[in-house]
Amino acid sequence: ITLQRKFALQDYENLRTSSSANLLPEFYPAHLWHPRRGMVSSRLMSAADFSQFESTFPLVLEGFYFLHQQGVEIHSGTDSAAEFIVPGAGLHEELRLMERAGLEPEQVLAISSVATSRYLFGRNYGQLEVGSPAEMVVYSRDPTENLENLDSIQAVVRAGRYYPGEWLQRENQSWQDWFNRPEYQWVTNTLVGSAVAALNLVAD
Repeated sequence: ITLQRKFALQDYENLRTSSSANLLPEFYPAHLWHPRRGMVSSRLMSAADFSQFESTFPLVLEGFYFLHQQGVEIHSGTDSAAEFIVPGAGLHEELRLMERAGLEPEQVLAISSVATSRYLFGRNYGQLEVGSPAEMVVYSRDPTENLENLDSIQAVVRAGRYYPGEWLQRENQSWQDWFNRPEYQWVTNTLVGSAVAALNLVAD
């Protein structure tokens, strides 16, 4: 997904108005990720660079699929808070790119829910049995049939604590409301905008 963003940054407006970008405070797209004054690699890229990234991206997907077919261990997860990559939402996008590369939904989910967790936290992850960590996501529709069903979360169990989907939605909305408060936006946009402007002056 980090490579995909290299050429996707050509369409800043599309990224800025995406549902994932709206999960974060306004100062991210307005200042930190702005294509001309933000802290983004696209500022260093020419039209030819954008074109090269876009034209070679299918080869990246082919290479990914080949490595998987050859038994190379693959894990999900990427740079959070990089250019228009939003934690959580960015992971779902990355999983869909794995499917686009040729993997079946169940293979993609096995990488993310079992292989990566076991790599990071131990072999007990990815099992439903007594003594295993109580870490799971409950869906109303089967994501192993279609990755679009990742959006049908009914509940999350984290460290043995059950969080129903309605509670998660309320929490998310409360943060959205906080980020959208005029005073919050004014303070953060002013501070971050000033900091980015100062860094640009130093760089110039």
